[in-house]
Amino acid sequence: MILGAAVIDDVIGLVILGVVSGLAAGTAFTLQGALRILGVAVAFLFIALWIGLKLAPWLFGLVDRLRVRGTLVVSAFAFLLLLCVLADRAGTALIIGAFAAGLILSETKQFDRIEERIKPVADIFTPIFFLSIGAAVDPRVWDPRLPENHQTLAIAGTLFAIAVIGKLASGWAVPWRSFNRLAVGVGMAPRGEVGLIFAQIGLTAGILSNRLFSAILLVVIATTLVTPPLLQWTLRGRGATLDEDSAP
Repeated sequence: MILGAAVIDDVIGLVILGVVSGLAAGTAFTLQGALRILGVAVAFLFIALWIGLKLAPWLFGLVDRLRVRGTLVVSAFAFLLLLCVLADRAGTALIIGAFAAGLILSETKQFDRIEERIKPVADIFTPIFFLSIGAAVDPRVWDPRLPENHQTLAIAGTLFAIAVIGKLASGWAVPWRSFNRLAVGVGMAPRGEVGLIFAQIGLTAGILSNRLFSAILLVVIATTLVTPPLLQWTLRGRGATLDEDSAP
C-alpha cells in the first residue's frame, strides 16, 4: 500500500517538476503555458510507456539472444539515455524519461539480470550524486546560534511540519479502514532521494537559492531519519494482530 502510493506520489511530483522546469527555462508564467507543460509531461510519460511496453520485450529479447557479454546492460543504459533525450526534446524533465525507462524495463523478462548487472554502475554514480548534493550545502546555515540562519531554519521547520502532517492526513484520505492509516501516513513521510533530485534540479535551474536548498535538504534528512522508528512503532500493534490472525 505504501509503495504503491509512493510511486503515484513520485509520478505527480515528476509531472509538477516538468512544469516548474519549463517555467524556469524562461517561459513566462501563464495558466495556459503551465497547462501546456503539464500536458507535455503527462503525454510523454503515457506515450513512452504505451510504446515502450510493446517494443521493449521484443527488443531486449533480441538483444539477449545475441549472447554477447555486456550487451544487455549496455543496451539497457542506452535505452535509458534515449528516453532521457526524448524527454528533453519534448520539453519536459530528464528524470521523467529515466522514470519511464525504469518502468518499461521492469516489464521485460531480462529485468532481473539487467538490475543485477547495472548495480555496479549505480555503485559508481550514486556516491557522486550525493557528493554533489553535499557539496552544494553550507552547513553553517544550519547553525541556530547565528541570527541570519533563523529564517532558513524557520522555513525548514515549516516545510517539515507540512511534509509530516500532509502525509499523515493522506492515511485518512480513503473512507474505508482495511489498513493501518497511521502507518501509511508515516511511511509516506520521507522525502528521500527523489526529493533530493527535485531540490538539485531546482538549485541548478536557479529556482532555489542556496539557503532554501539547504532548508529543503534539512527536511529531507529529518523526514528520512524520523520515519523508521515511527513506522516501527505504528506497525508494532498491527504486526501482533496479524501474527495472531495468521496463527493455525
